[in-house]
Amino acid sequence: TTVVCLKNMVAPGEVDAELAKEVQEECGKFGPVRECIVYEHKDDPSLPEEEIVRTFVAFEKQESAIKAFLDMEGRFFAGRQISCCFFNEGRFAK
Repeated sequence: TTVVCLKNMVAPGEVDAELAKEVQEECGKFGPVRECIVYEHKDDPSLPEEEIVRTFVAFEKQESAIKAFLDMEGRFFAGRQISCCFFNEGRFAK
């Protein structure tokens, strides 16, 4: 897959218009980014707080996604520790 999901970058309710742009710029150092989307699960109270806001980064190449995963996993952003996972491209396209 070429899509990486970054969780726990910001707390619920703290998503702003600049977050996707900032993440896209930061992840651009791993390779060309096709798209960056921030999604906040507002209607699922069963999710732990650190999983409510998810930032999806779609790269042009799988190698770039792997580099991003290795660099971003466990890294701190705004005082929060990021967790990463790879995300299915078919699900991302929906």
